[in-house]
Amino acid sequence: MSWLRTLYLSLSVLGAALTLPHFVAYLWMNGWDWRDMIAAWFQNSSVRGVTFDVLVAAVTASIWIVADTTLRRAPRGLWALPVIWGVGLGCGLPLYLYIRSRPLA
Repeated sequence: MSWLRTLYLSLSVLGAALTLPHFVAYLWMNGWDWRDMIAAWFQNSSVRGVTFDVLVAAVTASIWIVADTTLRRAPRGLWALPVIWGVGLGCGLPLYLYIRSRPLA
């Protein structure tokens, strides 16, 4: 595996490791009601700004991934979409780059 693929995979794991504990801790302390967590993402102007920034980036990355996998005829990359929306962009985008950088045989 090339150093770049190793870096992508490492960043994907890091993205999950830095994101999921916070989501799980919040849900554990406040109950497993996703509506409350989503409401917290829009609680004040600062948090709202970051939330919208990440949402726009996630939508953009998702559109690009669908277009790129279609053009390349490499549907394996679509695995990154549920990761982006279920874990986070910081995990899903490096995962897609890891999958995309696979040597074509």
